[in-house]
Amino acid sequence: RMAVVVQDDRDQQPYRLRFVSDGTLSDEFFFVAQVQLRKRGLRPQLGDGVVIAKAGDPHDGEEATVVQDDRDAQPFRLRFADAELSMVFYREHQVKLSEATQLRRAEEETKQLKLQQGDDDDDDDDEPPEIVITPGRSPGRSPSPSHSAPASATPGADGEEVEREEF
Repeated sequence: RMAVVVQDDRDQQPYRLRFVSDGTLSDEFFFVAQVQLRKRGLRPQLGDGVVIAKAGDPHDGEEATVVQDDRDAQPFRLRFADAELSMVFYREHQVKLSEATQLRRAEEETKQLKLQQGDDDDDDDDEPPEIVITPGRSPGRSPSPSHSAPASATPGADGEEVEREEF
């Protein structure tokens, strides 16, 4: 089944999923070994080239590289083309992936899909990332009833899709 990663606790059993077919949220968290990334979302990662999109910022429109990601509400510290480090941290909506980074990711994902599927089928580029979940292993850990991760603190909550097979 296709699902979107909505929470990543960055531990041994990090992933909580929202299933695309019916919009339901998984009752359990899944192990890293149970999921396989099929296509990555647009959230910048360490080393990615980004373009600053913050009106009034002296670097608005400039390219920079993500050098720190605190995975909080204002996660990104950047290194500008002149090697200067940003004095402020940028919010996710204040940076966007550079065209070069988007192209590199698309090429990497195409190669990965071909290796996984053994075919040359090009998927729709508008689809968010996907993960395949390995059958035979129960997720085990359930979230507490009041537990929900804020989207800003959730790696992969930018619409990464995953695929889950029934156990």
